[in-house]
Amino acid sequence: MAQDKFERLYDHDLQTHMQGHIVAHDRLDLVVKEAARRCVLNGKRVLDIGISDGYTIGRLCQLRATVYGIDISEVAIRVCVEKLRDRNLGAVLEQGDLRKIPFDDGYFDIIFACEILEHMEGENLNSALAEVRRCLRVNGFFLATTPYKEDLNASMVCCPFCSRVFHSAGHFQTFDEREMSNLLTSNGFNVLSVKKIYGTDMTIRLTKFSFLMPLVRLVIRLCQIDRLTHLMAIATKA
Repeated sequence: MAQDKFERLYDHDLQTHMQGHIVAHDRLDLVVKEAARRCVLNGKRVLDIGISDGYTIGRLCQLRATVYGIDISEVAIRVCVEKLRDRNLGAVLEQGDLRKIPFDDGYFDIIFACEILEHMEGENLNSALAEVRRCLRVNGFFLATTPYKEDLNASMVCCPFCSRVFHSAGHFQTFDEREMSNLLTSNGFNVLSVKKIYGTDMTIRLTKFSFLMPLVRLVIRLCQIDRLTHLMAIATKA
């Protein structure tokens, strides 16, 4: 799918399916907690690539990191700015492309790319990871998440006007632990960990039954429900 077409799909999704982003917050919490476990975030320069509804940005601001964010979507930037303003939080946000990150070499201590890499393939993906590596300081942390072993065919749809078949969320590929580790290693990263994470991805988070979330996550983990399982990779600049 051409880049401009994906951007339109993403903008539409942000404007009409916000709940789908909200139910991912449980998973994003796990990623932020992993970063906080590995280093003190207070004062660190942190970049969130693909800010979505701004949840990760807000959590990082609460932990007193110096937060930056880029996204291809003007809608995402606007949504995030409004949410930060409502909460009296601040971050530097720019509309930009992962393949050309608008910051200096070695500028960031930590870079996040949550649910981003599956939207790219081939040279575009390698160029994006080269940019991440360029902007990360030596021994800085890169944290990325993707769906785990997604059945891409299950989400393919056909445009009734042009008959083009494409993934409904703009995904081009999927990963397991070995594939993710190989991808990062081949692009100059030292892989520390690639593991499954089990967010609920369910609207139960939004209801009065939210206290059941730990139980739901345990069931997902024990039953190995791939559709609700994601990968989290942690790497450093080699």
